Amino acid sequence: MWLHDGSDFFLEIAKSFVYLKKQFLGDLFFTLFAIAFFISRIVYFPFVVIHTTLIKPIGLFGVFPGYFIFNALLGSLLCLHIYWFSMICNLAWKRVKGLEIADNRSDDEESSSEEDDAKKSK
Repeated sequence: MWLHDGSDFFLEIAKSFVYLKKQFLGDLFFTLFAIAFFISRIVYFPFVVIHTTLIKPIGLFGVFPGYFIFNALLGSLLCLHIYWFSMICNLAWKRVKGLEIADNRSDDEESSSEEDDAKKSK
């Protein structure tokens, strides 16, 4: 839980402050989110979790078929963490440079489809 949910706390608070138009506090908590994400998913996950799953089972159980599958899935998750962290760094870099950060979310699916219908009718 700590590994994957620990940083989300800071992200949710940052989003709340951005919605409240408190940009400084939003930026502060986003920075805390990025640091927590980096420590938990880019440092702790590969150097503790994956290292443990690669080394300890061999001494205890020997090599078994699930060993390769499990570690391949953990390696895939590490690749996702690296990709997501690159997106976080890209977003932070845009914010530091003062570039516009687009918000591509919609409030709900209904309003989004109504806007699409309006665009199609034009």
